[in-house]
Amino acid sequence: MQHCHPSDMNMFRLSARQSLSRPSSNSGTPQSHHQHEVIGVSNCLQVQERIFVGIIIKSGMLCALQKEKTTVSKLFTRMLQVHTRKPDLWITAAKWEFEDNLNHENARHLLQKGLRFNPASKQLWLEYYRMELLFAEKLRKRKQIMEADLLEDEDSVQDAVLAGSVAAVVYRQALQEFPEDVKFALSFLPICQLFDFAKNQEEDIFTQIQKSFPDRPETFDAIARRHIYKASTIEDEELKEKEIQKCYDVFEDAVNKVAEGEIWGLYIQACLDLVEMKFPKTTPLPEWRIHKLLEVFDDAAKKEAVTPALFEKWAEVLTNVGQIKELLKVYDLATTHHPKVVTLWVHRLQVLIRTVPTEEKVIAVFHEACKHVPKKKSLPLWRLILDFCISNQSDSTTTLFEKGVSCHSSVSGPVKVLYLQWIYLTAGISKTRDLYKRFMQAGLVPLQIIKEYIKMEMAQAKPKMKLLRQAYEDAVSEFGSTNADLWIDYIQLEQTHPQGRPEDAGNIHFRAVKCLEGELNQQFITKYTLLQTGHLDV
Repeated sequence: MQHCHPSDMNMFRLSARQSLSRPSSNSGTPQSHHQHEVIGVSNCLQVQERIFVGIIIKSGMLCALQKEKTTVSKLFTRMLQVHTRKPDLWITAAKWEFEDNLNHENARHLLQKGLRFNPASKQLWLEYYRMELLFAEKLRKRKQIMEADLLEDEDSVQDAVLAGSVAAVVYRQALQEFPEDVKFALSFLPICQLFDFAKNQEEDIFTQIQKSFPDRPETFDAIARRHIYKASTIEDEELKEKEIQKCYDVFEDAVNKVAEGEIWGLYIQACLDLVEMKFPKTTPLPEWRIHKLLEVFDDAAKKEAVTPALFEKWAEVLTNVGQIKELLKVYDLATTHHPKVVTLWVHRLQVLIRTVPTEEKVIAVFHEACKHVPKKKSLPLWRLILDFCISNQSDSTTTLFEKGVSCHSSVSGPVKVLYLQWIYLTAGISKTRDLYKRFMQAGLVPLQIIKEYIKMEMAQAKPKMKLLRQAYEDAVSEFGSTNADLWIDYIQLEQTHPQGRPEDAGNIHFRAVKCLEGELNQQFITKYTLLQTGHLDV
């Protein structure tokens, strides 16, 4: 057996030590020393397991490269004895047996054993099914090459295996484990369709699904998409369109039988795929397919079955075909059906603004949106309306800013920054100072506002040190315990400004060291040392 590389074992030991010393993630709950030990040991065992598996697989790959197949088999056997509940490992071992060791029986045995330990693993069933079809394909190719004469009684058995009958048995057994899972039953189809000789099996799967799940949306979708697949292989345009019409017919039947809204989503997605699909023969896209898509969108909307994501798709289609007026109607409908979805309101406003409406109309829609959208999620709306008002030099700009700064904290903070910037650009530094002072007196000022104000003061022809010093005092007073860079910037200001007091740098350093803790404290000391020696990148 191949020995583990020393670096692998070092990594193993290091990870184990880190796991034992790692604190609990539930820092808010008091825990005894014993509880910490239990958590540490649990973490350690989990890391040991991951590292062990990694080392075993790495060793197995090394042995495989050296063509030591017996050693690889033993490695996988030992690994699976310990990790019986890991489906991925059973699949990896079976894949190696089938592809590298060329031993189909061992691979089959591993997958069967893996399923006994993990009967709920859908991936194991799918891989088992895939492997049996691959084995049948290998036998078919071998038969074509060898052209061996077989006895008649052997022919029947051989033909059954060559047709993938073993895979069909696997499929039936899998469905017995998950009798109500239509999506799992359908997940075998893409595998089956990879093998030309399994056409009869594909038919059987479709028949079984229609029998077991006759009124499920997924069943209708699978049948309809089968017509789409057939259409993609037909070059004759008339025959192609007839096959596509069969797809539409399946869905039309489905929406009359199935009450679930999911069927409309599947119908719309199929129509979108038909609009976007590429055929072997390059031809212009028939307009009727786009009209059909828009018609389905309309019908689904009447049933209130269009999700926010599908409304966005609808809008995208209308944009591509240049129907801007219809686009606005769609977003009106979207915000009616999904009034709490902020992105739909934002897009509705954006489309409305493109139509050059009156200012009153835009602001009215904005206020309507604010009634429905949760306040903590409404920032995109505020950004959009403020940008609109500023661009149009609206008289309502100040009023909206004043409302915005009194909103939810997730909105008021960014709006205060925008308000400060707008006042600076339109009214000058004097008004900006007044607004900044007002914000500070009100409290709960984000750090970004103080930083923006400092930039504005620094941009003056003669920056006033008194005002800058006060701004930095505001900053370190509120955020000094969580931000080491603020203290460094403050010290730099005192050292570089013509009216600064370099002798105060030591006092600021002392305050910073007392205020900052842990890693932040070390960061500050390091940066301060680099600053004093002239090696700090500014």
